[in-house]
Amino acid sequence: MSRIGVANYYPTGIKITDKQLAAVPITKHDFHGDWNYTIVPPTATAGPSVPR
Repeated sequence: MSRIGVANYYPTGIKITDKQLAAVPITKHDFHGDWNYTIVPPTATAGPSVPR
């Protein structure tokens, strides 16, 4: 996919640890919970946990 015409650009290759991934607040849905889930956004006071 080209970056041209895309409003948001997200860099690739960012690594996160298993601990960071486990901290993501995921709520699985009743129907196909492995595919369908909700990620609750962080609060306004929480900062990013992905190293830059």
